[in-house]
Amino acid sequence: MERFAMTDLTPPANDGTTTNALPRLAAPGIAVLLPPGWVVLHMDARASDEVKSIVTQVMQTVTPDKRDLARARLRSMLQNLVAKSQDSGVWEVWLPISETAGIHIPASVAVAPLPKQPAAGATMHDTLLSLSAASAGSRAVTVGGVLAVRVVADRLAHYDEAGELTAPATRLVNYVVSPTSPGQPWITFTASLFVPGTSDSAEIVEALEFLCDALMSSVSFSSKESAE
Repeated sequence: MERFAMTDLTPPANDGTTTNALPRLAAPGIAVLLPPGWVVLHMDARASDEVKSIVTQVMQTVTPDKRDLARARLRSMLQNLVAKSQDSGVWEVWLPISETAGIHIPASVAVAPLPKQPAAGATMHDTLLSLSAASAGSRAVTVGGVLAVRVVADRLAHYDEAGELTAPATRLVNYVVSPTSPGQPWITFTASLFVPGTSDSAEIVEALEFLCDALMSSVSFSSKESAE
């Protein structure tokens, strides 16, 4: 039975050493019920217009004297996100652009084909078992009526030589979904949850995981392929 590691479950990060995008696999139609303040950013021909729309919406909440700098920073951040996501083969990212019930939720979800697709001839049963073995605490779930595995992993905070924080601590909740129809790839929905360095961090992360599970319970699939 093929074995999977946690690095096989999340889209590869682009460290800037390559500009060659991974071959793009066609996505199924994916629908999700997002909370107020969240949007879907598609990593295809729609990305440019969606970035403009997001920037316009967010600038409405920024005071006029700060809009020019804020607009430039947000546009650059979103354009970098699109470029890296496209190079990593990501189909879409769900992210909050404003508060939900007065709270800015420190989480996002990337949707992509599983970076390491199962070997030809591997059965769904064996693949699900192998994915479950990738991390302690994994459990079987369904997403959009399709069999899946929920896998959790923690990434520690990273600091540079001067002791400055370069990447915050993050909990990754991966929902690895079996093919939605014949010929479709395995899919991974990777929720990245910010882990605060506070005494109530465990409760906050638990609430964020609950939110992600609720999002995933609203997902549905169709056979329509995404625009390229």
